Amino acid sequence: MARTVVGLCMLIGGPLAPPVASSADTDAAIPTLERESIVFAGSRGYPPFEWQPPDGEPRGFLIDLEDALAEQAGITARHQQMEWRLALYALEHGEVDVVPMFISEERRRRFRFTDPFYYVTHAIYGHPQGPTAGEVIDLTGHSVAVVGNGYAAERLRALDRPIDRMEMEDIAAALRAVDTGKADFALLATHTTRRLIADMGLMIDQVSPPIWPRAYAFGVNKDQPELFDWLQYHLQVSHANGGYYRIYSDWEDQLEWHRQTLSDVLRNYSWLIAPILTMLVLISLWSGLLQRRVETRTAALRRALRRRRAAERRLAHAAMHHPQTGLPNRANFLRRVTQIRKQQPHGDLTVVGIRLNRIEDVVLTFGDTVATELLQAFGDRLAEYGFEAIGYLGSGSFAVASQHPVDPEHVVDVITSPVQLEEMEIDPQLSLGLVNDRGDDPPEELLRKARTAVSAATECRRCWQAYHPGLEPDQHAVLLLRDYWHHGTTDMLAYLQPQFDPITGRVTGAEALVRWQHPQHGMLLPGVFIPILEKSGVIYRVTQWMIDEAVQLAKQFRVVGHPCPISVNIAADDILEHDLIGMIEATLNRHQGRADDLRLEITETGLITEPDRVRQALERLRQIGVECAVDDFGTGYSSLSYLSDFPVSTVKIDRSFVGKMGSHQRQHTIVRATVQLAHELGLRVVAEGAEDWDTVDTLRAIGCEVVQGFVYARPMPVAEFTAYLERQLQES
Repeated sequence: MARTVVGLCMLIGGPLAPPVASSADTDAAIPTLERESIVFAGSRGYPPFEWQPPDGEPRGFLIDLEDALAEQAGITARHQQMEWRLALYALEHGEVDVVPMFISEERRRRFRFTDPFYYVTHAIYGHPQGPTAGEVIDLTGHSVAVVGNGYAAERLRALDRPIDRMEMEDIAAALRAVDTGKADFALLATHTTRRLIADMGLMIDQVSPPIWPRAYAFGVNKDQPELFDWLQYHLQVSHANGGYYRIYSDWEDQLEWHRQTLSDVLRNYSWLIAPILTMLVLISLWSGLLQRRVETRTAALRRALRRRRAAERRLAHAAMHHPQTGLPNRANFLRRVTQIRKQQPHGDLTVVGIRLNRIEDVVLTFGDTVATELLQAFGDRLAEYGFEAIGYLGSGSFAVASQHPVDPEHVVDVITSPVQLEEMEIDPQLSLGLVNDRGDDPPEELLRKARTAVSAATECRRCWQAYHPGLEPDQHAVLLLRDYWHHGTTDMLAYLQPQFDPITGRVTGAEALVRWQHPQHGMLLPGVFIPILEKSGVIYRVTQWMIDEAVQLAKQFRVVGHPCPISVNIAADDILEHDLIGMIEATLNRHQGRADDLRLEITETGLITEPDRVRQALERLRQIGVECAVDDFGTGYSSLSYLSDFPVSTVKIDRSFVGKMGSHQRQHTIVRATVQLAHELGLRVVAEGAEDWDTVDTLRAIGCEVVQGFVYARPMPVAEFTAYLERQLQES
């Protein structure tokens, strides 16, 4: 009978048992934490799971479970109960360690989740005499109270329907909004809601069947892998030793509480109105029917869970492998090197960077399919050589690692033999860079040094090059890179250069340009440090910071009545080696910014690095409302008609053409022809580098929509740019 009850709870809300590691696995590696306490956070108004009375200590099923997990490991659990939206913020910013929550796809992008340990459903609640809503679609056109930043708020936010979403502090506040008529409905978790309705004495009914059955689990910041492993292990142990079920038994009456009905009364006193034998027969029949229904629905739930786990495995595989080639990617390589280092902290380790030269020529000559086959075949060759770690970094670059001495001449001889594809034979042209380490450098620094050696070999047209400090650009660059590793973007500033409509003279947007206020060297222009960061593979962090600044500033300008879209420069590696789109979506959500206030600029060379992947990324950006521009047009070798195949809205003519068009007829002709062709292709044109009014007049005459240059304004700090906009607003 106990198994029947637990199975039913899994369907309508109840405990889940995560898979328990075998004793062999448990003995092999028990995760530990080098700390004396762990901070759990959660809602202060979510009974019976967790709540905090005004003058008391936190209580609830989750509080007892958290205390048990910590006591099991011999450490102290500290609890911080707060408004729910603050709990998620605190977890994301490292202010707390663990927060129990519903699992959702949006939250998976921000946190790591343990195996689920409970299952909860939602439902729609309203007045008995109020409007009806049997399903979520019926909420269209109504005001709906939800918990701020909760799962229901996420789901409604994702629906493309006119629903007036009212985000409240907690479930009690949402119920009061319905009771007072401020909201037509409330969309809330059923377990807590039905108890609070009774305790608060509210005339509110559940008007829909249960919806959105969701697993409940502990969420951990992705930057805390050791904490995640520790928590996952002790949660499994608590199921294995029965500790979890003892706690669940203590809280079962409150977790499974429901308002007493006439059927409950009759069932409790049935011995007074029916013979005992009849009662036993009825109970036996009911129990058998219920057991069959539970078994059927439990089997369906298990199938759903298996499908979900299979999907999670596919997502995990995709996160660690290159999407086109299926080869291990950069993250996979760094993780494997980290594992090798942990196994042998002071052993020899050689990291080799390998570049397939002229891979772009293969793409342009034979197409993406042949290029992908070449990369896959070459990756298989590296695996056959016996390297302990392999990673494809994109753009024809690989990285491998070995704990054994590496003879570069032998490696070159083996891996440069012709690659036989189905339709042809290709001789790979390679550049190798090697770096030897005995545990002094982190994996990312080893990879950077190996790629530095690859660049040196390519520049010198050598087959291979061993890394040494002399390969670094110069000592000043090394020190700047060291300072960046220590301080990141802390000392960096965003400067804004306005862009103007040449007809009205009004500001139509701005380009964000980074500056580094270095503690020792003063204000550094991007030309000093950006090439160093790009070469070292860490430019993405600066891109991420600049996009965050641009979204915040654009929102501020729009709030004060002067909308001003801001452009940010991005590199091809930002798209190819990182989740640029996911980062932009998270930034827009975090600051409640508008996608059309952010514009991205990528060079034409960046567009053709891996055209299919870049095109897919730009199309996704276009779908979410972020416009993209081709920067420095004219400096590469692509035609405008070729670039028009990409989902871009703007062409930005390079300053080398604009600045000389007044004195060189050839440059004038190029700019005029580019503007005409861009307009025929439906593209907007920005001219960069205008330094005198004659140039502005010429650009206006040939139909250029936007002009940027010193003739109008130089790049300026944010405060100065804000004052500039205010003056324009007052003058208008």
